[in-house]
Amino acid sequence: MPNWSLIKKNGKVREMYENADHTRVLLVAGDEMPEFERYLGVCVPGKGKLATKISKYWFEKTMDIVPNAYCSVKNEFYNLSLEDRVALNTDDMDNVIPMMKIKMLPVEVTVRGYVTAGMWEKRPKDPKRRYKGVSLPGALVNAAKLSSIIFAPTAKTLPKGERMEMDYNEFIDFFTRYGILNPADRAEVIRDYAMKLFDFATSELLHRGLILAETKFEFGINPATGNIVLGDELLTPDVTTYWDVINYRSGVAQEIMVTQPIHDWIKAHPDLLVPNELLEDAALEYDKLANKICR
Repeated sequence: MPNWSLIKKNGKVREMYENADHTRVLLVAGDEMPEFERYLGVCVPGKGKLATKISKYWFEKTMDIVPNAYCSVKNEFYNLSLEDRVALNTDDMDNVIPMMKIKMLPVEVTVRGYVTAGMWEKRPKDPKRRYKGVSLPGALVNAAKLSSIIFAPTAKTLPKGERMEMDYNEFIDFFTRYGILNPADRAEVIRDYAMKLFDFATSELLHRGLILAETKFEFGINPATGNIVLGDELLTPDVTTYWDVINYRSGVAQEIMVTQPIHDWIKAHPDLLVPNELLEDAALEYDKLANKICR
């Protein structure tokens, strides 16, 4: 594109373009499911547009709770040139999130309200039963609601794309070592923002028959003000564990919404391509979930 340069490409999951004066970016979502990156052809038709719809919805809904990189610039892009739209392979911007360019921090933060599959697999075995600095009950139960919401930061600066989980004090120390100014204040603001977002979304989603079990947030710094800003995507199924209220049972592993049949197929047939019928069914389920979230 004449006005935009590709600066990041992650397969079919996400492309990022930057404008000539380095102040704006376009996040273009594809249909590939990141959780199945090792497998060929796992693309859910329309997933990119639906994930973008969900992110935009939550950015709009929470802009008074946490400043974000989308809402401050969205109105600039209604008249994106036809030439640019063709180059982006979009005619309606439905799979594109325009954002102010911010300095993304080298961490992602997960907030958990329930014992999700990942947490259950990594549950502590020591007598003190602490996880991310939070004391856990002696009889931890799979899929149970936690007595306290857990804030779980993860460093992203390790080689080979590895992640290093941290407790809150390690989070502050990491910012210090990384050279972030006012590390303790930054960490506190991020934790406060993440908790407020999680509490708000939890309440909203319960009215829609959905349980917000856990989700991931990413933050950056506004270069003009130096303030913390929410970026990337927000509360999409790619970074969020949603459970159906009706089917929820504590003590039982919960079904992965949208993609459970795909997981089951790959587990049973690791060397075979996922049938198109399963991908099309997943697209219908994704559409139902998006409509339930964004109603």
